[in-house]
Amino acid sequence: MKEFYGLQLAAVTLWWILIYRISKKPLYDATNGTVCTRPSYLPVDWLLAVQKYRRAIFVGFPCSLVVGALYGEHLVVRIFVAVVASFYHLAESSVTCRHGEFPVLYNAIAMVLPRDLAHAVSLGISIHFIFCTGVSKVLHGGFHWVQSDTMRTYLQLYGESSSGKPLLPELNILVRKWSILTSSIGFATIFMECIFLPGLLFAPGEFRVLGFLAMIGLHIGIAVLMSLKVGVVFLTTIPCYYIGYSCTASIGSIEWIVAFGVGFLPSLWELTTKTMLPENWPISPLPLFMWSGDQAEWIASLMMKGNTRIVISTDVIEVGLKVIPHGVAVDTDEKVVHDIILRAVSFTLVHPILIKPIIERDVDQLISALRIWLNQNERLVEVRTGLYLRKASLVRIDGKGMIVEVMDTKKSK
Repeated sequence: MKEFYGLQLAAVTLWWILIYRISKKPLYDATNGTVCTRPSYLPVDWLLAVQKYRRAIFVGFPCSLVVGALYGEHLVVRIFVAVVASFYHLAESSVTCRHGEFPVLYNAIAMVLPRDLAHAVSLGISIHFIFCTGVSKVLHGGFHWVQSDTMRTYLQLYGESSSGKPLLPELNILVRKWSILTSSIGFATIFMECIFLPGLLFAPGEFRVLGFLAMIGLHIGIAVLMSLKVGVVFLTTIPCYYIGYSCTASIGSIEWIVAFGVGFLPSLWELTTKTMLPENWPISPLPLFMWSGDQAEWIASLMMKGNTRIVISTDVIEVGLKVIPHGVAVDTDEKVVHDIILRAVSFTLVHPILIKPIIERDVDQLISALRIWLNQNERLVEVRTGLYLRKASLVRIDGKGMIVEVMDTKKSK
């Protein structure tokens, strides 16, 4: 257990340094924003209180890992780290909607258990994180996900982006020219996420370290070929993969059965019911790059690349208002509206009610579903005012991010 806390401390420290080098801001400021997502059971005042003290919470997390690395043999210390990690993850993920540190949260909680059981749960967490991601692709991207255009679309979108470029842009361009390469990457991704990495649970314990090596290789490949930013954003999960895939619990043992339950039951429920897990902290369906090529291209064309955006607001959406993208904190009392990308929809985020309109590529249906979700669930909160975001519209913006036209059709009003 001390090993987990020590490794996690090293990864978190490196992550803080990396973020500061890139953004010139400490992590608690670099991950701040104007909108946060409220867990359905948590009063909004409690969530805003967490955001108010985010600096202390963020600093407290690595400090708690230091305590865990020194005194992790004591149950009270492990509980302390789990509590601090939970506050940290809620503060961070409710603003960023980032899935990369769910294994960190789950492992911090798992470490409260006795050593052998904690190790088995950690293996289950690694399998769950990977298998659930693969299942989301199969369920919603379908057969089209493994066709050549899916990886070509993602490679092109990131290769041509201004902030998410790959480490080797020339290789990105070369690979996406060849259908055999992009389709092979698609098949390899599904094979790893749905068969190979989950299947290591059924292999002799000494072979499971291949899972750790495969995940390292996967993220290096993502960084080199698709996006350096996406590749390194999972840096803090490396200790989770190491601890998880170093578990050698024998097949059929109590620990193995526990690992199986944690790793497979959530995704088997999804496959059986054809229903995604809710995106409701600390639960997530982990829908990482679940969209097929045509679906991803539609999202990008409508909401990311051109001059149209779908925006949300606490009040009437009108011409002249500024659209605030994800990851930007605004210190102003002026009324603004907020982009839905990485707040309600993205390549790695979606709420179940919004899936069908995206699959059908129906913007009017999407906006209608978004409005229903905003008002019935009251999940998105404007941090500055503490008000729920209830309005949604398709708009056209100028080069400064100002609304120049509200484009709702009659069907979407």
